[in-house]
Amino acid sequence: MAQTSYATDMTNGFPGQLAGTEPTKVRTANALEALGFGLGLVQAKATGQSGKARLPQINSVVLTLSTDLVTSNSTVGVVTVTSIVAGVRTAVATTLTATVFATDHATSLAALATKIEAVAGVLTATPVTADDTITVIADPDVEVTLSAFVTTLGSGQPTYTYTETTTDRFVGITLHKQSAEMSSSNVASYALSSAANVLRSGSVLVTAEVTVAAGDPVYLRYKDGGAGKPIGGFRNDADSGKAVLVAGAVWPDVVTAAIHDGGRSSPAKKAR
Repeated sequence: MAQTSYATDMTNGFPGQLAGTEPTKVRTANALEALGFGLGLVQAKATGQSGKARLPQINSVVLTLSTDLVTSNSTVGVVTVTSIVAGVRTAVATTLTATVFATDHATSLAALATKIEAVAGVLTATPVTADDTITVIADPDVEVTLSAFVTTLGSGQPTYTYTETTTDRFVGITLHKQSAEMSSSNVASYALSSAANVLRSGSVLVTAEVTVAAGDPVYLRYKDGGAGKPIGGFRNDADSGKAVLVAGAVWPDVVTAAIHDGGRSSPAKKAR
C-alpha cells in the first residue's frame, strides 16, 4: 500500500538526544542492568561496583503502626527483596513467622524488627517505640518493600502503613546511542556491562510522564507507576511518593506528556 500523506513537521526528537548547544558534561558508566535511553540513573553502591550505574530503587521503608501492640497480638507480614542478578531484577518474597506480643509494646516491636532484619537483603530494621515505627534499610543495590502486615488477636489491633523512599544518588541521564543493541521487542538500550554514556549537565530530550509547565521542577521516578511511567522516568511532582526531586533541574518549556527537553539546568547545579 502506498503512503498518500506525509507530515510536514519534524518530531521534537527522541529520548536521550542532546537538546542544546550549551556546554555538556558526559561520563561513561558501566551498566549494572539494561538501561534505556533518556532515563535517570543512579550510582551503584555495593562493594566492587565502583563506576557502575543502574536505575533507581526503593531502598528505605518506614513501617508505621496506627497504635501500640497489646497482649495476645500476633503479627505477620511480607518482606520482598529485589536484587539485580546478572542484569535482571529478581524479587524474593519472605512471609514472616508470627511475632506474638511479649512483655510490652517496645519489646514486641523490637522482636518484629529483628525478624524483618533477618531477611536476606535487609541491612537494618530499626524500631522507634515512641513513633510506633520500624525503619527498614536495604543492602546496597537491593530494593526492599513491605506488604500484607496484619495483626490479629488481642483486645485491639494496629493497622499498618508503608512509606517508601530512596537514598540513591542521581548521576545523570542516559544518552542515545545509534549502535546500541535491540531487544527481542525491538527496544534499543545499553546492554548489561556495556559502557553507557551519561549526561551529567546540559540539555537532553526525555519523555514527560505528565503535562509540565516552563520552570517546573524535575522529579525522577524510583517506583514503577505502570504503563508509560517506568523507573527512571521524569515528571514534575513526587507522584504521591514515587519520584524524587532532581536538584537544579527544570523543565524549560510547556509540554503535554511527550518527548521533550526535560533536564536543562546550569552546569553548576546539574547532578553533582
